[in-house]
Amino acid sequence: MSISLERNSGLDLMRSVAILIVLLQHSLFVIPRNKTTQFLSEIFNFFDGVSIFFVLSGFLIGNILIKETILKKMDFVSLMIFWKRRWLRTIPSYYLILTIVLIISLFEKKQDLIIYVSYYTFLQNVIYELAAFYPEAWSLSIEEWFYFLFPIVILAFLKFGKQYQSLLFSVLVFILLALIFRLIALENDTAIDLRKSLIFRMDAIAFGVLFAYLKFKYESIFFEKKRVLFAFGILLILIISFCKYFCSTYFLIFFYSLEALSYGLMLPFIVNFNTKKIKKLNKIFFYFSTRSYLLYLTNLSLVIGIILPTLKKTLPIMNQNSLFFYLLFWVINIAIVEVIYHFFERPILVWRDKYVTHVT
Repeated sequence: MSISLERNSGLDLMRSVAILIVLLQHSLFVIPRNKTTQFLSEIFNFFDGVSIFFVLSGFLIGNILIKETILKKMDFVSLMIFWKRRWLRTIPSYYLILTIVLIISLFEKKQDLIIYVSYYTFLQNVIYELAAFYPEAWSLSIEEWFYFLFPIVILAFLKFGKQYQSLLFSVLVFILLALIFRLIALENDTAIDLRKSLIFRMDAIAFGVLFAYLKFKYESIFFEKKRVLFAFGILLILIISFCKYFCSTYFLIFFYSLEALSYGLMLPFIVNFNTKKIKKLNKIFFYFSTRSYLLYLTNLSLVIGIILPTLKKTLPIMNQNSLFFYLLFWVINIAIVEVIYHFFERPILVWRDKYVTHVT
């Protein structure tokens, strides 16, 4: 049973759910805090949209790397093509929004130039998050460094082992290193924020690659047990989410790996889930899936951090209606994203697909 991942409606659904979780969490920042918003915040926190993105990214690039390592013989040329296609997908839009936020921020306050430079080199949160400036960028550095380092590790292992072994050993290296780094960090500082630091979280993406490997190697089992695996994934995420609050701080050493594992267990069911029969919902999933990256880039620092506060100052009447202000958050986000998507991101992707030789 072979399932195509190109425009897979199940993965569109998963990506849509991930970005909606992020947006719903952030949207609570624009309305007054009360018991209802506190309750909703706690409900949303049971599922981490960014971690879902990590696992999904790993699963998708894992399928690409499997074709290059197992079905072919990956070399430096194919690796360069992989990097070019990844970077053309992620970096231009990130640099655009980052630069807009930076220019506006420079008018408001001055900071050490090295902080801003680190955001362009994805070094802002190697161990610690450097500043509150453009906080959503923490996850992007984790993804970009994984895209860069993981194939290099595969190439290194290819010199000593077979294709299957090289991919699997590379996954295990990233998972084990993250566990070791988290253990060392908590031994030295139990207050450290493990969630947003580069060296502590790349295992989440590695778990996505692992499930891409399992799909390729054990495809029949992967899909035959999809409902059982999905149920177990849901159960696992609920259990560890409770444990995160009630167990020892040292549970965080394993929490982020178990969280990624739980989302990975849901993949067999989701990949095989067809939303095309529900045409209206499928259009919604397609929309949020194709705009998810831009929505992630714009919603917090640009819309919540800059645009909405500016509107509050210039139009005080807006402070009198929190519902209107909440709806404005969604309208402004979607409006900005539509402009960038059609006039910036989409043309770049079309150019990439035309001129950068495929590694898919």
